[in-house]
Amino acid sequence: MEVVKSLLKPKPTPQQQLREWQRRLRNEGRNIERQIQDVQKEEKKVEKAIQDAAKAMAKELVQSRKAVNQLYENKDQLNSISMHLGKIVGCCDRRPEQQDPHEDPAEVDVGQEDHQALVHVARSCSSPRLALMKNTSAFIANNTRMLHN
Repeated sequence: MEVVKSLLKPKPTPQQQLREWQRRLRNEGRNIERQIQDVQKEEKKVEKAIQDAAKAMAKELVQSRKAVNQLYENKDQLNSISMHLGKIVGCCDRRPEQQDPHEDPAEVDVGQEDHQALVHVARSCSSPRLALMKNTSAFIANNTRMLHN
């Protein structure tokens, strides 16, 4: 049937043929332009995802640095408490004639400030061992006061 139609159909003139080719080329050009726009949209989405990921990573980095600094502070507080306890035990173990007459007993006394420091360290640390300090700090403070009295 198509063979019959093609025989009956007149052949296009060169002008008609040119118009048909140009129409097809314009259609292909529009298809390519659509593909370019789709790729550019995807590129923008990727850029946004990269920026969001970079922000999230930066926030995580800041949080980890803060955590490290807090842990260093906790370590310093523990060392300070250890030194205070060493002074207290050293002071209490000595006989009165061995004690330094120039030593101020107030310096080695575990007062409310040391107790609060122990409680602060215990609350700020997640370690179960350090959490026990909350309970033992009051015990240490009370016993050292009794030793000095």
